[in-house]
Amino acid sequence: MSAKMIERFSEAQIGAHTVCALSIMILYITGISLIFPRELGWIPELIGLSKMMYIHRVAGVALIASALYYTIYFALYLAFIDFSPLKNVLPGLHDGKAAVNDILYSFHIGKQPEGYRKYNWLEKVDIFSVAIFDALIMGVTGIVIWIPWFFTSILPKSIILSLKFVHGSFAILSLAGILLHFYVVHLTPARFPVDKTMFTGYMDAHEVQHEYTQWYDEVMEGDSK
Repeated sequence: MSAKMIERFSEAQIGAHTVCALSIMILYITGISLIFPRELGWIPELIGLSKMMYIHRVAGVALIASALYYTIYFALYLAFIDFSPLKNVLPGLHDGKAAVNDILYSFHIGKQPEGYRKYNWLEKVDIFSVAIFDALIMGVTGIVIWIPWFFTSILPKSIILSLKFVHGSFAILSLAGILLHFYVVHLTPARFPVDKTMFTGYMDAHEVQHEYTQWYDEVMEGDSK
């Protein structure tokens, strides 16, 4: 670790995030245009409906593959290398308290936010929203819609048809979450126009000390041993 830079993301995390981010953006472009044909109907007309659906399905497979890869990688890392990173990802009572305090502070009621651990409460919301909404719910419903004949012996036809509505509804909800994530990560004044951490894997030590004080203390304590 450099005296000025702290490693925040591994190469595996950077690769999985890159595939996931590109896949999700492609899925939005090729999928939501079908939900709003009056406003975005020019997209399938420009690409061609059959080609667009092929691209949509390839992006969906890439998203599921990146989620599975990272899940397996993370599970093996915890099992055979180090179990401690799990505490950085799982939400806890301290995240709930931090969320309430941050919201109150935005209205000039709560106290000034203290430094977070490696991931703050909003970043954990992002992590689990992608895992649950994008990879799990969108992935499962997308597969059923893609090959409905395979599931007709398991699910009633009415359920299969309703999953198309569920798939589209969660896509809009997911888009709202991703826009919030994009704003918090890249468009805040301190990081505008782009946060390079997910591309380089490293974060400025002064920024870590200011924003992720508890994690910074853990890193410094580990280096001193």
